[in-house]
Amino acid sequence: MALRGALDGLLALAPGPAFKAPTAQVINLSLGANIIARTGEDYICATTDWWPPNKCDYGICAWSNTPYGPNPSIPNLDLSQPLFKAAFDTLSPFIWRLGGSLQDDITYEEPGNPAVVCPPITDDPTAKWGFTGGCLNRSRWSEIANFAKDHEAKLVFGLNGLKGRVHVEGKQWEGMWDQSNAKSLMTYTKEAGLPIYAWELGNELGGFNGIQAQLSARDVGQDFVTLRGMVTELWGEGEEAPLVVGPDTDLDIPWFTEFFEAAQGSLDGVAIHMYALGAGVDPTLAGKIINPSHMAKATRTAEDLTQLMQGLVAKNVGGVEKMPQLWMGEDGGAYNSGQNGTTNRFTAGFWSLNELGIFAKNGFTVYCRQTLLGGNYGLLDKDTLLPNPDFFNYLLFKRLMGREVLRVESSSPEVTVYAHCTRKGGKEDELQGFEPGAVTVLIINFMAQHDAQIGVLKLEGEWRDLLPEPRLEYTLTSGMPGKLNGTFSLLNGSPLQVSSEGVYPAMDPLVVKKGEDLVLPKQSYGFYVFPKAGVRACM
Repeated sequence: MALRGALDGLLALAPGPAFKAPTAQVINLSLGANIIARTGEDYICATTDWWPPNKCDYGICAWSNTPYGPNPSIPNLDLSQPLFKAAFDTLSPFIWRLGGSLQDDITYEEPGNPAVVCPPITDDPTAKWGFTGGCLNRSRWSEIANFAKDHEAKLVFGLNGLKGRVHVEGKQWEGMWDQSNAKSLMTYTKEAGLPIYAWELGNELGGFNGIQAQLSARDVGQDFVTLRGMVTELWGEGEEAPLVVGPDTDLDIPWFTEFFEAAQGSLDGVAIHMYALGAGVDPTLAGKIINPSHMAKATRTAEDLTQLMQGLVAKNVGGVEKMPQLWMGEDGGAYNSGQNGTTNRFTAGFWSLNELGIFAKNGFTVYCRQTLLGGNYGLLDKDTLLPNPDFFNYLLFKRLMGREVLRVESSSPEVTVYAHCTRKGGKEDELQGFEPGAVTVLIINFMAQHDAQIGVLKLEGEWRDLLPEPRLEYTLTSGMPGKLNGTFSLLNGSPLQVSSEGVYPAMDPLVVKKGEDLVLPKQSYGFYVFPKAGVRACM
């Protein structure tokens, strides 16, 4: 993506026949001139989970051991694999979250303390997830943390929120959080000089959809007060101190309201989880994804959390005067490991790109994808370590969509659209050649029978049409023509595939000078950069 001077030096390239169709429907877009929200600098986040190799859903074992070795879980993931390192480096810098359902069973090794037993994860048919135990030893923790540092990832770790509590029945637990084991890990992290960006506590332990437990909001809020005290004791209160983020559960407004009051300003970030598509076993899942109505839950959830937090801060609830960061802490689309052939295929982009856009325009700082690899919703295929189509979708979003979000509207509900100021620079200096005021527009065409011809992209206030301006096109279609479940994507007609040595494609755009139509093929999506847009808010 080395683009410096490209617009001045290349001849106009008109889209080829594959991008035209007699059935094209004209879609008009209206672009706001003002910034409506901002994301975090590192908006993109990906997760790694604890599941053992015999974790199976609906008879499918999507966390099994791999052809190259162990399964891709926190204890077992082989960080030395060249293809994994190549993918990690291509996506970095990004936020890497370690956590998941089993985190509330994990013990952290304490050498020299005979009172702390650190057993491996073992089968237990009486346990909620079918497993019990789990151990994170210090050598593995050091290996992971140093890998994150060496490969420019910000590490987030979810602590065990049930330690010290006693299971009564169902989702009922008694007792208070015993922080001693967590503090031992945190103390070791500080003393060993290991990097940590944020600490979380508990995974889906509260609210109406608490999975393993439904703890009271006040108890969980008090736990975060304790956690904040531990962070302050070890790291102080300066900019170098790790963030405290939580509670990492589905949004339940009454529960969150009580929790936020009890937390007394201890959180830097408020994190929710969401699986808006339902169960991975759903036979209608693919059809659900390619229907734009599936976005309603994500839109409602993002708006509800934003409005709730703004209201609580305005009322000084819990003594909080400053808006905390908003995190989508975990989202894999379909729970129970996703669905093979759907959430790891080109189809997934109709869900994932919309959700990236929805949460960005609601001012979320971070969006965490479940998973980086593991299950059937990973950005990488766990068996080959090669990228699934969504890897490149996230990469393009990260490289092209800047922090500043602009309002944009489409004349059709079947063509969804998001707009950001174009990202400036980056570790590869991809976009330094752009003039101030550049805009990137993400367009998603759900229509199965019609191409989408953009009739106008009008900049409000100036009433200027940006379409006649030069642009860079990144149009993505399925690698299997006529089928959305392609294992790879085509970028402007060329396969996005990685070599056996781990060399990633350049992802060069189609450079279009003035006057060419902008047409998206049916059931496709793409990013469109307008380098000379001159939007004042983006300067």
